[in-house]
Amino acid sequence: MDKRPVPNTMKYLFHMPRKIPEGKVVVHNRVKPASPIGTNGFRIWLQSPSDDPMLVVCNCGWAPHLKSHYRVFGVGAATDPKPPSKSRWAR
Repeated sequence: MDKRPVPNTMKYLFHMPRKIPEGKVVVHNRVKPASPIGTNGFRIWLQSPSDDPMLVVCNCGWAPHLKSHYRVFGVGAATDPKPPSKSRWAR
């Protein structure tokens, strides 16, 4: 089993990009969405969805212009029915 750390490919954003690069998704933290980005600790970033097995599609309504955006499972939502599949933890 490969024990090397997975490289961190997160890229914090200070504004919403006009186009989301292929293979990347927009993720936000648990802070209530605010404008401008950075207000009250609200942070967003780009990352590959496969970089973090705990990402879940977020339905908070913050970015309706995006097809979808993500958040970390269990962060700020009591509506998560169950954790993502443990098979996603395997690398």
